[in-house]
Amino acid sequence: MYPFLSEIKNKMPHEEFKNYLKELIIGNENPENVILLEIYPEKQKTVIDFILTEKLLGIKTVCLTKIKKEGKKLFYENNGKLTEIKRIYNRIIFDELDRIRDYEN
Repeated sequence: MYPFLSEIKNKMPHEEFKNYLKELIIGNENPENVILLEIYPEKQKTVIDFILTEKLLGIKTVCLTKIKKEGKKLFYENNGKLTEIKRIYNRIIFDELDRIRDYEN
């Protein structure tokens, strides 16, 4: 056990924390129009964070390579249909993006 962890532990009740996080990330949007954006999320060591965020907030984790642009709007495929993206919870670290050799533009 690391003693400093008790100092940074969230003391907010779970339901209050969940509502706060929803307000920050989803705001007034429909959760289907909000995504967690990452590059190759299934290959990240933090994939469990994405899974838990999806479960907690009801949003999808989407790989940057799966985003489609039509005019000035962005879309992702959600259960077989193109769904407009209105808010993005960005988890991409751009320095790491530059280092990925097989990144598909």
